[in-house]
Amino acid sequence: MPVLEPRFAIPVTPERDNGEDGNPDWTDLPATTMVVSLSAPTLLDGKGSRFSQSGTIFVPRGYDLKHGDRLPYDGVKYSVVGRPRGNHDHALTGEDFGWVAFTVTGGGG
Repeated sequence: MPVLEPRFAIPVTPERDNGEDGNPDWTDLPATTMVVSLSAPTLLDGKGSRFSQSGTIFVPRGYDLKHGDRLPYDGVKYSVVGRPRGNHDHALTGEDFGWVAFTVTGGGG
């Protein structure tokens, strides 16, 4: 039984940059679901017109998401940073948690 309930997940279509030589070419990955937990935003300038925000997203275990991919959420494209966390079975019970966590970061202004 997964730790996270699918009823809390929202649909998303992640994107991956398949461009070359610095020319981005964002293509859609297969649709999936995610659970989002964002931290409070941080201002990037004194006027408060630009901000940065990071947090954690959870996607089903086995989904092909990696560093540099991006996910649209609430009008912002959040970038995946690093490798998945929790990509293993429970050490004592062998239970598959069903989800992995990724760090994401984004901004706006």
